[in-house]
Amino acid sequence: MLLTRCNPLEAEKLRKLIAGEREPSKSKPKAPKRTSKRQVQLVEQTMSYDRERGYWQLQLGLYLSREQYNAGGARWMKAATAKKHIDFTLAALRSTFRNDAIRASIRGVTLVRLSPNQLDDDNLQSAFKHIRDATFAWLACGDSEINRKAIGHYDATIKQGRHTCDYEQQKSSSHGIQIRLHV
Repeated sequence: MLLTRCNPLEAEKLRKLIAGEREPSKSKPKAPKRTSKRQVQLVEQTMSYDRERGYWQLQLGLYLSREQYNAGGARWMKAATAKKHIDFTLAALRSTFRNDAIRASIRGVTLVRLSPNQLDDDNLQSAFKHIRDATFAWLACGDSEINRKAIGHYDATIKQGRHTCDYEQQKSSSHGIQIRLHV
């Protein structure tokens, strides 16, 4: 037989292989992979109306940072983040404000970033670019279909003077945004 002609250690290995037994691994167990994403606490989605100041406030749990849009040439990452922000904002606005009279009465928009850290003015505006585009596309079209390729052109009402857009930041332990719609 083949097993009698082999070295005793090799014969034992072959017998175990034929029997379907596995040999214990001599390599070290692999450590679990670390994820590069840190856990971020987001705010809850709420909607309220402030009678004194005259605006509707929609609070959304979106994480905004300047790194998302300065991805060092990672075009697919920028595009995926932009699509997520646009879709999330449009869905929230459409589901919250179903009345066209409210949409028609809006004169200004204030976008507020909630975060423990602050961004400078330039990074704040660039972080809100897709949120602003989605908000003004909703103001222009409501629930009707929006042209995705021209989504950046709906904010022309700012230049025409029909709407205003301001940016603010507030310190918060959790991340999110507020869209204030002034009537």
